[in-house]
Amino acid sequence: MYKALIVDDEPIIMEGLKHVIQWESFGVEIAATVSDAYEALSFLQKQPVDIVITDIRMPEMDGLQLVQEIRDRKLGTKIIILSGYDDFAYVKKAAVLGIENYLLKPIDEQELSMTIQRTVEKLANDRKMEFWQRKNDRILRENILFRWLTGNITESELKDRAGFLGINLSRAVYLVCIIHILRPKCAGESQLSHLSFAVQNISAELLENCHNSIVFNGISGDTVVIFSGDDAGFQRDDLDGRLKKVVGSLRSSLDIHTVVTVGSKEKGYLSATVSYKLAYQLQNYR
Repeated sequence: MYKALIVDDEPIIMEGLKHVIQWESFGVEIAATVSDAYEALSFLQKQPVDIVITDIRMPEMDGLQLVQEIRDRKLGTKIIILSGYDDFAYVKKAAVLGIENYLLKPIDEQELSMTIQRTVEKLANDRKMEFWQRKNDRILRENILFRWLTGNITESELKDRAGFLGINLSRAVYLVCIIHILRPKCAGESQLSHLSFAVQNISAELLENCHNSIVFNGISGDTVVIFSGDDAGFQRDDLDGRLKKVVGSLRSSLDIHTVVTVGSKEKGYLSATVSYKLAYQLQNYR
């Protein structure tokens, strides 16, 4: 359900808006109703919503100022403005700020319904775009990391991409480990894919803040972890203990068995390929 906030200093209008259309039929839930812009901003700070429906004329801070504040805070909220005044100057200012519609009071039920429907469609498209953008970013990141560890990328491209992806190549030592799922006999390809994703997420959570870990999905669905840090502060006992916790957690939460192989500790980011190669070779002895 999408969430909406109604902002109006007239109680009758607020109550009327709650009941003028069947919000649930559009997949929208009224999260709250507030009587002024300051109260709206306070609410949005604690609980962001997808849609704000606001009156334009309110005491102290008007609707346009509220819209500007929402835009300045980059909340990504869709906004619908209500007004009892058919004033072109207001419409022009509102259009510059980016709104879904400028509705005149008394509110026409059909016009409000159409506006909400279009707004919900935009929200759905925005979510799809965000999903594919995150997926594309993940694919790009995994591609660069895999090419780094297999030596299939030039040093200049690696440095350039690492800077873009926020990957630190300046640490003294690097070590790579591979977490491989021992495939259950009854598991199909689809189930194995979901298990790989779950293993990656659990591993990332349990290895957070452990030697600057970078966790990603490697070849054949294996989870690959790159550890790095200062040579003196790199403790294998601590690392082994954390990896054992990962194995135990995967067994208890997903009911699967895994084989973890750990490569050698190597100096410099260019030698991370050596560590990965050893970890990969050790998987053949599982």
